[in-house]
Amino acid sequence: MVIALTEGVRFLQSLGDAHPTLMLTGKPLRDQGLVVDELFRLGWKDEVLWELLARPLPTPLRKDVSAVLAKRLSDALVSPVPGPRRAWEDAREAPPAPRRHVAGADPVIRRAYECQGDRGMCGVPVAAEGEVCPRCARMSEPAR
Repeated sequence: MVIALTEGVRFLQSLGDAHPTLMLTGKPLRDQGLVVDELFRLGWKDEVLWELLARPLPTPLRKDVSAVLAKRLSDALVSPVPGPRRAWEDAREAPPAPRRHVAGADPVIRRAYECQGDRGMCGVPVAAEGEVCPRCARMSEPAR
């Protein structure tokens, strides 16, 4: 299978190089690379996507890594593009152009946590390790 080296594919390859557990190959790499390309087109910054995708995987991992990354990317597609966090900037300045990922860049990665509800498959971002999202907090635990 020949995979076009789009910006999204290169981004995912760099992510896999930095985090071998997140390495994608073949059809998942091609398909998710197209999704990353679309997110870049919509204005998502590579640092934000890197942080989103590099979060720790659910434990225990009950799905393929490509499925976890696909879910994170599909959630990003339906989410609004994160805006700038610097409110003190002059409002008259034009918004910065979206930065594109450059293979070999060294982004800063902040620690992020995911809800471990739904038997580790929820994945909604939460503030601290061990917290659950509001939806999972309302779900009753199955009898053991």
